[in-house]
Amino acid sequence: MALDLGRMLERCRKGQWNVDDFDWNTKPAPMSKFDEMEICQAFTNLIYIERIAALAFLEFSKTGELETERAIFETFYDDEIRHAEAMFRLSNYFNQNNYKIYTPDPALVQFVRTITTTIKDINPEFASAMVTLGELVLDVALL
Repeated sequence: MALDLGRMLERCRKGQWNVDDFDWNTKPAPMSKFDEMEICQAFTNLIYIERIAALAFLEFSKTGELETERAIFETFYDDEIRHAEAMFRLSNYFNQNNYKIYTPDPALVQFVRTITTTIKDINPEFASAMVTLGELVLDVALL
């Protein structure tokens, strides 16, 4: 079965949403200090993970073989930037007591440094599969 890139691009463009579609003015349910800090830390880390995916898709949008393929990667880039913004807002949303200033985990910072220098050399098909797998794992973890 051949992949219909035109149909895929159409679906990618139709499936866009806006972070402002959500009501950020409500308050989360009360939680323990530990839970609040864990949630805020997780969302802070996710900001950077989403940005790495965005960087990969931005690179692929420049190097894809077909115009439609490049356009699909552009929509993926837009998705990841929007996801990073949503993670930022979620971190702030759950940060009700300002227990600390959240920064990414040191191991994640090192990973970001490494991956950003090698991202141009990664095969787009492999990277897309890895990003998709990562997104699925994160979706399940966040349920």
